[in-house]
Amino acid sequence: MRALKAAALSADASVALRLDRRSPLDFNFAQSFSASAALSKVAFRAGPDGPVVAGVRQISAETINVNPAHSSITVPLLNIRRPSVRLSHSATGWSVAGLPLRSRPAAAPRALTNVPAPRVRPVPQPTRSHPLLVLVKRTVISGIDARYLDHTCTPPLEISLTGMEAQVFNLGTVPLTSHIPVRFNLIAYAGAVGHPGVPPKAPTTAPKPVPSRVATPAPAQKSQPLFAQFASHGQLYLYPRTRGWVRASLSGMYLAELAPLAKQYGVTLTAGTLDTSSDIRFHPDHRMNLHTKLVFSNLNLSEAPHGALAKLLHLPTPLNIALAAIEAPDGSITLPLSVPLSAAHISKSAITRQIVADLVQVVAVGIASSPFKVAGGLASLFASGKVQALKEPPLTLHFAPSSTTLTSRDWLALNALTRRLRDHNSLQVVVRQQISTADIALAARRANPTKSQCLQLIKALEARTTHLLAQRRQQLGILRGELAIRLSDTAIAAGTAHLARLDGKIARARMAINYLADMLAPGADREASRRTRGVMMTIARRRLAQIKAALLAAGFAHPHRRVHIVFPQYLPTQSNRGGPAIITLVRTR
Repeated sequence: MRALKAAALSADASVALRLDRRSPLDFNFAQSFSASAALSKVAFRAGPDGPVVAGVRQISAETINVNPAHSSITVPLLNIRRPSVRLSHSATGWSVAGLPLRSRPAAAPRALTNVPAPRVRPVPQPTRSHPLLVLVKRTVISGIDARYLDHTCTPPLEISLTGMEAQVFNLGTVPLTSHIPVRFNLIAYAGAVGHPGVPPKAPTTAPKPVPSRVATPAPAQKSQPLFAQFASHGQLYLYPRTRGWVRASLSGMYLAELAPLAKQYGVTLTAGTLDTSSDIRFHPDHRMNLHTKLVFSNLNLSEAPHGALAKLLHLPTPLNIALAAIEAPDGSITLPLSVPLSAAHISKSAITRQIVADLVQVVAVGIASSPFKVAGGLASLFASGKVQALKEPPLTLHFAPSSTTLTSRDWLALNALTRRLRDHNSLQVVVRQQISTADIALAARRANPTKSQCLQLIKALEARTTHLLAQRRQQLGILRGELAIRLSDTAIAAGTAHLARLDGKIARARMAINYLADMLAPGADREASRRTRGVMMTIARRRLAQIKAALLAAGFAHPHRRVHIVFPQYLPTQSNRGGPAIITLVRTR
């Protein structure tokens, strides 16, 4: 971080006063008056011709009401357009707009000898006056150019905010002395992550000769923004005690862009997407509750044995096994965190300790309830020597791509298997489900409809919901009539059950509408692979559930002890057919 040796500040300002006066020379600022002000082209530069390290395009207030009698200033609307700032971090510390945040320690004072004591003069006591009451009823911030440069990692990182829309209501000193809420809402967007000072990679092969007819080169592929959207809103009361709430969310953050930062701690981060949602509650008794949910999708994270993360979280297993234990079938990792704090104990260390404790709890529960225990149990079953596989090929049941329906031939083979299980009590079955690339290709199209398809589906679901609501009103009227004429309990129970079925259909339709609406939100395209994996794992579980139901319904003895279902794994095999279910027969000794 280089010290700012020279700086230059430039700006354009204008102020217009509106006074009630009787003559051109009558200026009485003791009476109420109004004004308008504008400050534009504010630029703080690192030198006369240096780059702009802080500034704002325009700050304007059309009306400023000043009441000297009450010591109050009221601004109905304050507009701020495109503020900009530069923040940097290096081995020597932090700086904002080129100014270091950490100042040098003050030099020790020199010893003074033979210096007469200064004369002590009485300090006049200030007269009491009314506190200045400032209230900006509405502040609108449009646009932003904020950049953060980190020189502590290799290569250096440059993270930027390229867009922001924010509104703040009731800013100023009035909320500090009156029961007035401060409300705000904010949406921000990020730019692509840059690596300043890193030259582009040279081509590894010799350039091809240019033909006589030069073709137009394809445009270079641009980097993706670091995240799709950050949104926050809240309401706070600052008087007489702080209370209120703040909610925030981060959508579609590409973690691989932050690999240089993770590398500093010996962590290799090659892939992953992060979505977060946070809720902060401020209570009048100086307590604060922070509830955060972190959702990682397709996370690819690794470190050396006994690395920093393993030590921090006190992992009993290697990091990759711990991540696999808490990973959901759709490839996501959800970490709910809850941090209760008090005003007397709010510190970085207290928050870190609570977050680490919650992470340790989540990982411990995940490892204890890991689906890998199923595979481990089967392995121990074979290793114990109590069972052995039959010397015959396993039974393979085929499915169409992304289908859960068995063919008639497979049903006949399954019936023949159940007859053998009824005749021989020593036989057991192990059922595994494979996933094929054809399954995934079709599941991806079903799980990720286009924008036009989402809108069509939402329209159809809204029409279905309207029709179901009409049926519900009709059924509710019929049920009230039946209750009025005191029909039999059987008829009333049937009418109530029909009403409950309608409520279930309405709820599912509304859930589907919300699901499709989420797919239209910013950053939803970054969750395509997670949605595909989730749909595919649901299909695999339904295939296994259908086979298990058929086996348990066959009527052989001790079915729950003789049918072993292996949890499906997302390990696709290359095939143009659907993934098969493989049933292996084993015999107990």
